[in-house]
Amino acid sequence: MFDRIFVGVDAEGAGDRAAIAAARLHQRFSSELRFVHSIPVFWRSWSTPAMAAWEAVKQKSIESCKAAFVQRITATLRAADFPVDDKEPAVDIVEGAPADALLQRADHPHDLIALGGHRHLGLLHIGSTARSVLSHAKCAVWIQPCDPGDLQRVTVCVDLSPQSQHVMDTAMRIATALRIPLRLVHAFESPTLASGIEPYYAVEHLRREARIAFDAFTEKTRRETSVAVTAEFCEGEPSSAILDRIEGGDLVVLGTHGHTGIMRYVLGSTAYRMVKRAKQPTIVVPPLQRANP
Repeated sequence: MFDRIFVGVDAEGAGDRAAIAAARLHQRFSSELRFVHSIPVFWRSWSTPAMAAWEAVKQKSIESCKAAFVQRITATLRAADFPVDDKEPAVDIVEGAPADALLQRADHPHDLIALGGHRHLGLLHIGSTARSVLSHAKCAVWIQPCDPGDLQRVTVCVDLSPQSQHVMDTAMRIATALRIPLRLVHAFESPTLASGIEPYYAVEHLRREARIAFDAFTEKTRRETSVAVTAEFCEGEPSSAILDRIEGGDLVVLGTHGHTGIMRYVLGSTAYRMVKRAKQPTIVVPPLQRANP
C-alpha cells in the first residue's frame, strides 16, 4: 500500500499525533517509517579551517538534535500504548525548510507524508509547511488533527471528476487492508445563472445526470472491492454537506485537481474547506499528472 511513510515532526509537538497514526500504519502495511525534522541551514565559510570547524559544530548539533527526537518519539509512542521494540525510530535531521525536507524524500506515488494538525488554530494556520506539502506532494498526504483512534470506516468524497477513480483506488486499498467498510458520498450543488435563477427543469436534469453517474460509480466500486460499500447522494455546498455527515471513527479520503495559485486554487475550493475544517484524519490524494509527471 505505502512503501515509505515520512512523518513531519517539530519541537512543539504538532507532529505527535501524526507520529502515532503513522506508526500504526507502518505496523499494518510493513512500510518503512521515517521521522523528518528540519533545522536552519548552517552558515558556511569559504575559509577551509573555518569550514572544518563549522562542519564539526554542525555534526555535533545534528547528532544532539537526533538523539532528542529519538527520545521524544519513543516516549510519544509508549505513552500511546504503542509497542516499541529495541530498534530506535529512524530520524532524519535535515537542513532547510520543513516542506522541502519532506517533499524531497517522499518523491514516489507509493509514499505517504503524515502531518499533524495544529492543536488550536487548525491545519492551514500553522504556516507554509502544510500548504507547500499539500500543494506539491507527488504522494498522498495524511492529516491527523485529532488523537488517533480505531478507524471504523473510510468515507470517500466523490466529485465525479476524472480524478475520482484515482482517489477511490487509494480508498479501496486502505479499506481492504484495514478490513473496514467504504462509504461514498457525493454532494450535488445546484448551479445558478448570473441572475441567480436556474430553470427548474435544467436543475432537475443535472441532478438526475449526477445521480445516474454516482450510482454507476458506486456499482463499479462494489464489483472491485471485497469490503462493504454504502453510498449517499446529498445536496448542498459540498464541503459542508460532507462534513456534516462525517462521524468519529471515519477516515476521510478526498482528491485535489488544482495546479497553481494560492491555497484554495491549488487544492480546489471544496478540498481547501474540507482539509481546513475536518476534525477526523484525512488523506489528500494528489492528481495523477502530479504523481506521474
